[in-house]
Amino acid sequence: MGFLLPTFDEATERRFDVWRASRLNDALSAPVAVGAVAMFSFLLWDWLLDPSQIYACIAIRTVGSVTMLWCAWTYRSRRLSPRALQAVGMLAVTSGTVTIAFTQYVLKDGFLYGPAGLALFPTVSAVVVTRARQAPLVNLPGFILVLVLLWVQGIDGFTRLNVTMFVGTGIFASFVLALALEHTARYGF
Repeated sequence: MGFLLPTFDEATERRFDVWRASRLNDALSAPVAVGAVAMFSFLLWDWLLDPSQIYACIAIRTVGSVTMLWCAWTYRSRRLSPRALQAVGMLAVTSGTVTIAFTQYVLKDGFLYGPAGLALFPTVSAVVVTRARQAPLVNLPGFILVLVLLWVQGIDGFTRLNVTMFVGTGIFASFVLALALEHTARYGF
């Protein structure tokens, strides 16, 4: 038994990865597309927090949504290998996290009032990986960007700790959820 998971021999592990990737290919297109479209619902929050930055937020959310829609199209139109599935999943999750981080960066007090949004996309990453151990890796680019933006904006003290803890909690939750999903998939294989 691996880290809390039943394990197979090497050949079966490879077949499991291919089997799991094929199921995720079938399942991920709609949720990623819905997430891309739903990102625009937060424009109301952007406008309420700082109306002077609404056009910047529209531009940022458009780029993030278009990238996520491309990921959804890729899931729907291609049969991705496990590695390609992870790469597209990383792009989809990173696009969401980066979109939220950049909107919070341009909004007055964005990081103060919006860290819960930064926990959302890391948590969602649990469903785009074939292996639980990939969940923290998929979240790494977004997490690094958040830390850089906090540093560039000069945010320190409790706000920096709070934002970091929200993102960290999202990453931890994604790992736990991915672990449960992989465990279930291994017994269904």
